Amino acid sequence: MIKTLMAIKHQTLPPTIHYDRLNEHIHLTDSPFYINTKKQPWKTLQGKPRCAAVSSFGFSGTNAHLVVEEYLPQKVLDKNDNHNKPNQPVMIVLSAKNEKQLKVYADRIFHFIQNNSEIDLRQLAYTLQVGRESMEYRMAFTAHSLEEVLQTLRIYHQGKSPSNLLTGTLTKENEKIKKHMNNFEKGQWQEAVICWIKGGEVNWKLLYGG
Repeated sequence: MIKTLMAIKHQTLPPTIHYDRLNEHIHLTDSPFYINTKKQPWKTLQGKPRCAAVSSFGFSGTNAHLVVEEYLPQKVLDKNDNHNKPNQPVMIVLSAKNEKQLKVYADRIFHFIQNNSEIDLRQLAYTLQVGRESMEYRMAFTAHSLEEVLQTLRIYHQGKSPSNLLTGTLTKENEKIKKHMNNFEKGQWQEAVICWIKGGEVNWKLLYGG
């Protein structure tokens, strides 16, 4: 799997090692398949992603087969899309098991953005919000651009508190809040909101700033 991902990343087909001659029971003549014996560029039709298959066959009969497709970023965005207006900020959220790991995670995001300056800010924010597990130590801030994200994370790395950044923790003492958050995950968001309002248990800084 790692070899396949590296081949896609570098757009290069690596040679098949320890290959001498083809198995007599395999017939590749007049087929689109061949044994790659030398390093060569992985060419594809313009606009078409590179695809690869990874197979694993076990002696017990437990087999696995994966199809991996190259990610092609959307370079042309709809200018009429309200979600792409530069004056609308996005929410950047990070979490970790403890404060030290949170700082390490923030540094990793900082260096990732530095090395990938063409990434979409809103796609980054969306992935951090829904594609990552929510852990106890949390931080959140709003940003209008990647430059603002880098500036905020740089100040945080220096041990300072940017004005647009909030932090907090979700500990074992917050059982009621965790219970209502589970209602959200089950789609019972109305019940959760009602419980918060009636019980006076809303801690917005903890939920959204942490």
